[in-house]
Amino acid sequence: MRHARRALEIAEGAEHQLSKLLGWLSIGYVLSHKGEIAGAVGALERGLDLSDRWSFRVWRIRLVSDLGVAYARLGRAEKGLQLAEQAVSDGDKMQLIADKPRLLIRLGQVSLIVRQIETALTLGKQAAAIAAVHEAKGDEAWARFLIGRAYLAASEPKNLDESEKQLDIALRLATACEARPLAAFCNTTLCGIYARRGDQVRAKEVDAVATATYRDLGMQPLPLDTTL
Repeated sequence: MRHARRALEIAEGAEHQLSKLLGWLSIGYVLSHKGEIAGAVGALERGLDLSDRWSFRVWRIRLVSDLGVAYARLGRAEKGLQLAEQAVSDGDKMQLIADKPRLLIRLGQVSLIVRQIETALTLGKQAAAIAAVHEAKGDEAWARFLIGRAYLAASEPKNLDESEKQLDIALRLATACEARPLAAFCNTTLCGIYARRGDQVRAKEVDAVATATYRDLGMQPLPLDTTL
């Protein structure tokens, strides 16, 4: 966060509009992962205002996508879903191939929040397939995490194995990419799975790892009844 705020400060001093936009996008991204959703919304809205004023079309799509998730997490589900769908549609029109997995993941995250579980699962699988083809390990990790959360949200015992499988893959990819927040989220979700099975030893082990990461990064723990 310190680096993102310093970058924004420099951009504002230089009156470089794109750098200002990227600064607000970065701050919004970090705040979202820290669990400070209201602050994330404010930052992303500032970035969106800049994108509209200066016609930064590609960056606007990315801001709209992230803002859709943030709105949904704040309880503005209808608006969040609308923005996430708009981002996917606009990305397709501009043929943003590299952004496709991320946009699908964001829409899947909002879909999961509004309990459209099958839709979230489909979007996660589409994103994972595209990311794997392009060897985008970070995107694939988030897609696998979405799939795992979707299977878990279905609340059917038969889905626990598949949820665990997807989360294990996501955790390995996140660890390889040094994506510590995502690794913590994976461990929190795995803790829930182990607890359901009555394996309290493994549940405590992964919970301890996740808790240490949250503490180190100044993050709020991920609730099991939400998504990102």
